[in-house]
Amino acid sequence: MTYYRWRRKFRVLGFTAIVSHLARNAFLMKHPEAADPWLEHGALLQVTAGSLLGNFGLDMEKAARYWLERGAVALVATDAHDLDSRRPRMAAAYHGIRGWFCWAAAERLCISNPVAVLTGVDVAPGDGGAWEGVQR
Repeated sequence: MTYYRWRRKFRVLGFTAIVSHLARNAFLMKHPEAADPWLEHGALLQVTAGSLLGNFGLDMEKAARYWLERGAVALVATDAHDLDSRRPRMAAAYHGIRGWFCWAAAERLCISNPVAVLTGVDVAPGDGGAWEGVQR
């Protein structure tokens, strides 16, 4: 069954798809715009703090930043596995987003949207680049 057929079934049941680990897909790292159809069909994009901060290489960082700069990212997650080899890095991602864009972007992507997912509340989508020029 294709993604689009699953999406329709999920929507009928009240679910929203959250597409994670996009920056780990070799094709999407080279062609991040290929995720646009998922966004157009209501999916939410999640990137990891490590991807945004360059922990997994320049291509992954560029793809994650591409989605962030376009306002396509709805959630930032830790992808932490432990406290030694893959640390959470959420504070660094939060401060990075705050510096690149604004406090409101960091709050939404790192705090309020993840809390909304955990509590079953609708998630505010990305702002399609609306963070540009917002007061830091």
